[in-house]
Amino acid sequence: MKLHSDIIIKMSSILMTISPFLHLFLKRVYFKMSYFLFADKNFTYEIENGIKADLDLEEDTEYFIGYYHHIPWSYDDKFLAVNSIVDKETLNVNILDLDSKKTIFSDNTSLWNFQQGPMLGWLPSSHTIYYNKMIDDIHQTVLYNITNKKKSYYNSPIQTVHPDSKSYLSINYSSLYKINRDYGYKYPCNTMSNQDIGIWKCYFDDRIPKLLVSIENMKEINPKYPISINNEFNHCLFSNGGDKFIFIYRFIINRTKYSKLILADYNTDNINLHVINDSFISHMCWIDNNNIFYFGDFPNLGKGYYVYNILTNSVEKVMIGNMSDGHPSIALGGKWIVIDSYPDNEYNSHLYIYNFETKKVINIGKFRSNIRLHGYNRCDLHPRWSNLGDKVVIDSSHKGRRYPLLIDLKEIVNGK
Repeated sequence: MKLHSDIIIKMSSILMTISPFLHLFLKRVYFKMSYFLFADKNFTYEIENGIKADLDLEEDTEYFIGYYHHIPWSYDDKFLAVNSIVDKETLNVNILDLDSKKTIFSDNTSLWNFQQGPMLGWLPSSHTIYYNKMIDDIHQTVLYNITNKKKSYYNSPIQTVHPDSKSYLSINYSSLYKINRDYGYKYPCNTMSNQDIGIWKCYFDDRIPKLLVSIENMKEINPKYPISINNEFNHCLFSNGGDKFIFIYRFIINRTKYSKLILADYNTDNINLHVINDSFISHMCWIDNNNIFYFGDFPNLGKGYYVYNILTNSVEKVMIGNMSDGHPSIALGGKWIVIDSYPDNEYNSHLYIYNFETKKVINIGKFRSNIRLHGYNRCDLHPRWSNLGDKVVIDSSHKGRRYPLLIDLKEIVNGK
């Protein structure tokens, strides 16, 4: 099956260039056939390294954390922010006290998707969560502080928060939904046209949002911009110090899909856009203020995992031979990174950690993915480190529904 899988991966890469839609269809057919023919139907999950801890969530409810870019743990790891599905339209955002295992806050929102939820996360060094919510037909960011139990509202939806907690980046989720429903919101915002595409700098005060990156800027990045379609801005991430940010720019030309990882300055009038990769980028994270870890390509070096230095414009290819795309999350100190995989030919998603110092990969476990969850409503593991760097939380569907798992890795990260 390994040889068959390798052949499929190579064919899939070719088809992705020729036709993204044919690629997705054949990929689903292949994995479903492999699952029904070869998978152990009784398997649920296996943890090879680490200790699973139960969150004691309600068994009849579907829970998930959301995207790996947003840390669900409070800065002191005492609380966990988690989403629960109410119905097809409504999601609850919840705060779980990890000591008492009790839910201490809950609010509903209609601005969400299966990949990212409502962008739920925590302000750095604060007991304040943020999430997106539709209020009076406006896409708003809500802040809730668990100490004073107060909410604040801001008239632009959040994409990512600045490390100083004074500002954040926003995108047009309604526009995004029209070309990529995986990450957009179907409900229009009455303060923004569905044609508006850009990245806005927004503030947690009464200052007016500022357009940082417009679609016009992409003419510098994409020479064939006049004939490109489905132009998309997404996945904004601040550097650790907040003076830079990165984002993914996707577009299609003549039925061929391209994705660019773009670096930009934040605190200057000249954003100084710089393209990092060649034509493919999927997932990334900052290691520190100067280095970016990503799965994608680089001119003349092909696809793989890279560490890119923004000061020298140089890359190092890491985990050579591992072509399994996944979602990376960096631990405190930048020594360890946790990565998942997409489902294999038995529909198992794998979880592993990589040590930048020893160059060693340690398998953590594998988890059966629910074969009914695919496409826009898929359930990726999306691993995220705790702020103390000794635990990870994942979104698993091995129970047949979405349910977060907490895995303690203290012995591994402190002993190896």
